[in-house]
Amino acid sequence: MVGDNLSSLEKALAKTEADADAAFKTATATVICLKKFRAAAKVGNIRELRKTIESAEQAITALSQQLIKAKEGWTFDEETYLSGKVFISEIVETASQMGVKIFEQDDRLYCYPSLIRILPNERSILIDKVREKRLRPLVLVGHLKELQNKPIRFNSKAFLESMYSAYSIAVKTRGKERSGTEPVVPLVKIYG
Repeated sequence: MVGDNLSSLEKALAKTEADADAAFKTATATVICLKKFRAAAKVGNIRELRKTIESAEQAITALSQQLIKAKEGWTFDEETYLSGKVFISEIVETASQMGVKIFEQDDRLYCYPSLIRILPNERSILIDKVREKRLRPLVLVGHLKELQNKPIRFNSKAFLESMYSAYSIAVKTRGKERSGTEPVVPLVKIYG
């Protein structure tokens, strides 16, 4: 399922991140060599020109090799991994470690106030109805934690006041003395 004996997406991404970081450092060294090459050409320092060309050439070769290593290092079968239960288990375990409560039911994850659905073919997930492409467990759970910490948009005071107002209207139309003797009035009728 997973190459290089990496059993989790988090580990595979951490390794690839390290490979990309090494490629970035090599690219930075390559840019420095190219700047020296350009500077030698700009001022006409012929003595340094050949030396800087060779240095830039070696740096570009090293960058190419580092990029190939990073590319070959990503052997993770993400579609199979996302399709199975292992990804869900990793998310739940990471959430537990970060103090975020996530529950699995009916191939969906529930993380109050969000509903999460995994889309393996698209290599993404849906959080409520928003597509999320950041699947790294630490990042994803961090995002869910942020969503949990957002203030709730539901105004319970206004809801309770509107329910009380509807109840008051229903009592006035039916009379207090008959409130328990007649059949139940559907909420739709009260709403009207």
